[in-house]
Amino acid sequence: MGNLLRFFFIVMFLIPGSLFATHIVGGEFELIHLEDSRYQVRLIIYFDEVNGNPGAKDPFATATIFRKSDDVFMRNVTLNLIEETFVPYTNPICADDRLVTSRLVYESTIELNANTYDDPEGYYLVWERCCRNNIITNITNPEATGQTFLLDFPAVVKNGEPFINSTPQLFPPLSDYACVNQLYYVDFRGQDVDGDSLVYSLVDPLKGASSPDDPAPPASRKPYATVNWTNGIGIDNQVPGNPPLQINENGFLTVTPDREGLFVFSVLCEEYRDGEKLGEVRRDFQMLVIDCPDPGFKPVIKSKKEGETIFKEDADTLVFSFAETKCIDFIVLDNDGNENMTVRAVPVNFEATLDGLFSTEGGIIQDPEDSLSFKMCLPDCPYLENEPYIIDVIAQDETCPLPLQDTMRLTIIAEPPPNFDPEFTQPINTFNTRNVAEGTVINLPIRGEDQDNELINYEITGIDFDISSYPIGINTITNTSGEIQLELNWDTNCLENDFSEQTSFTFMMTIEDEDACLFNHADTLFYTINIELPPNNLPAVKVNNRNEERNVSVRVGEELKLNILGEDADLTDLLSLKLRSDSADLELLNINFPDLEGRSDLSQTFRWLPDCDLVSPEDSVLEFSAYFIIEDFDKCKLPNADSVKVNFTVLPPLNVRPNIFINGEQNLREIEVEVGDELILPIIGFDNFGDSLHLYLEDQEAWEGLFEFSEVRGKEQVDTELRWPIICENLGEDLSGQTYELNFIIDDFNCYAPKNNAMPLSIVVKDKSVDQEIKIPNVFTPNLDDTINRYFRVEKIPEDNCNVQFQEVIIVNRWGKTVFRSDDPAFKWDGSTHSAGTYFYTIVFSDRNVKGFVDIHK
Repeated sequence: MGNLLRFFFIVMFLIPGSLFATHIVGGEFELIHLEDSRYQVRLIIYFDEVNGNPGAKDPFATATIFRKSDDVFMRNVTLNLIEETFVPYTNPICADDRLVTSRLVYESTIELNANTYDDPEGYYLVWERCCRNNIITNITNPEATGQTFLLDFPAVVKNGEPFINSTPQLFPPLSDYACVNQLYYVDFRGQDVDGDSLVYSLVDPLKGASSPDDPAPPASRKPYATVNWTNGIGIDNQVPGNPPLQINENGFLTVTPDREGLFVFSVLCEEYRDGEKLGEVRRDFQMLVIDCPDPGFKPVIKSKKEGETIFKEDADTLVFSFAETKCIDFIVLDNDGNENMTVRAVPVNFEATLDGLFSTEGGIIQDPEDSLSFKMCLPDCPYLENEPYIIDVIAQDETCPLPLQDTMRLTIIAEPPPNFDPEFTQPINTFNTRNVAEGTVINLPIRGEDQDNELINYEITGIDFDISSYPIGINTITNTSGEIQLELNWDTNCLENDFSEQTSFTFMMTIEDEDACLFNHADTLFYTINIELPPNNLPAVKVNNRNEERNVSVRVGEELKLNILGEDADLTDLLSLKLRSDSADLELLNINFPDLEGRSDLSQTFRWLPDCDLVSPEDSVLEFSAYFIIEDFDKCKLPNADSVKVNFTVLPPLNVRPNIFINGEQNLREIEVEVGDELILPIIGFDNFGDSLHLYLEDQEAWEGLFEFSEVRGKEQVDTELRWPIICENLGEDLSGQTYELNFIIDDFNCYAPKNNAMPLSIVVKDKSVDQEIKIPNVFTPNLDDTINRYFRVEKIPEDNCNVQFQEVIIVNRWGKTVFRSDDPAFKWDGSTHSAGTYFYTIVFSDRNVKGFVDIHK
């Protein structure tokens, strides 16, 4: 009665505090592979229906994926609420209004592309949410403390191949409350669909960055802050007790709490495959501990071998011969009375379903003097061969919150039914070897027998090879009770088989009888068949008729030629001639040597003109190696190869200054021209190494309008000309001579070391040279019959130049009257209309007048 009253007051004491609580009990992430790159993300949240605010149930959650190696953001994942269910108690009659938990499931389907999620260190998925229940006992400020849901998962590719993995899932919740000073136990394990190993441990719960002011912030990156424990609480006693909360590596959780309260704790589940860690998931949960009524007495189970008289309470080892009936008697006692008992059997060192072993699976013990009796009969075939198997027989009552139970551990040593092992009778040796020539058709007889006349099954596999890749047949000749006859058939013709990787094949042959217990009593033999291939001559490759390593040098801009010859004495073999390099990218070097196939001898010329970008002043020499390879493929398609290594050295191009030729001369420095001349100068630029050229005139813009000249570009040789009609304006201001200084420049564009050259030229412009001496006749006869001296004229009037020009001639009679006037320097006056006599002339030049007389005779 006292315990019941105390229990009632504790309930009343806890209820008011619950009015101010928030909602998060715990939860975890799951990442489940669907197909190809599609995955299902699930977030499971456990919600406190007693202390939680219904408005705190989120319709969706936005989680975030980061890359572990550098915490780079990958993507957000929006998960929608799809399911809400209540967490049932283990025993519904133990329900308590203070512990009502619902399970919320959020879900989304995403793509994890292999080109994106390939980092070897993996990724992590995170969501942060506030807040936890404000009545939590073992952390400070719980109403302002959030939970960080965290899952680490591996890349979806490994060594270039798809890596398929689903994280652990289907973790059970805590369905029941715990009692002070009473053992609490629960299987907290999840499941792994890939068969990976799961290892469990206790860790500090994470609170992260969420707060009452920002209950669902954008996800932050690792590391995350942990909760603040109250005094005396830590990772090793998250639920204090004797002993405190513990979890073994297999996920079995136990505690005998020593005080009341609501305790949060966190479990880390690590996932391993073949000894390598793949990822981990954190599970937060909370445990309600109350002061419960006295649970009473736990049941006591005793056993004895059928036919014996004394029941034993301690663990026992039972030995059964094959002939014995393998039955065990049990009784269950309980000093409380009026208890409903159930019994079950649990395999300890083996895996099997143990249903149907008991004569009854439970019953009611009416009073302390009463007992529950039942029998367990084991099968003739032991669960383990050649070693004892262990079974825990458990009897439990219906005490709240968890049943009280007692366990009887039985170690069983049972003799199996008699059985003769099958054995091979042909061949009889365990290890057998046979050498055959290629092309042989093998018919290998195989025979096995069983003295028990049981059916025999067989398996034939290849060691380090796949039988299905070869034309190998297994024919069953006879398969009756106690006997099996087989024949292995194989046509070893090269045209039907690929012997390029191996010519020795070992078969493992196994026969097994169908004995009553289906134990593995196989007989195994090994048969090795060595295929002897026909002889083959090795091919040879030659570079410029030499079958040895070569060192060759080539300059940029020069073509390298090598004669490559592949030879094979077996004229029917298929040959392949190719060039390969493990130190250079031949395509980037612009080396084109196509693979060549054919029979008999193969020849091909290697040609290469190295580009200028292969060398630079900083890295003046390029060196690399390549291999000319000849392979032959004989009847059996086996490659035999020969190669010649060629060490290439690419040197920079040679270069000298380009040259300029003016009017065919390389050293022309001065030219004199007169007014009235047209200067035409052919100008040629030439480069001995065939580089691109640019020929131009320095300060060419300054000469525009004076003469014609066009700069020119080309390769190896360029041609242009200077064309200049010389006029008076080209003289000096006083019409004296004028010198023009020109500078012709030529640049080459050598890719490695470009050069230039210049050729200065002085052009001296002078006035036209004229003989100013004049011979003027003083008599002419215009009317005589002869044709001699009929006109007055001056045969050689000086030519005009820039300084002196003829202007006119004037002839007057003795009275000063003008009788003739002309501005033509080739004037002719016939005087025929004038009388004989003396006339006076004036020849006017720009700088002087020439006067005289002339007589007309008639």
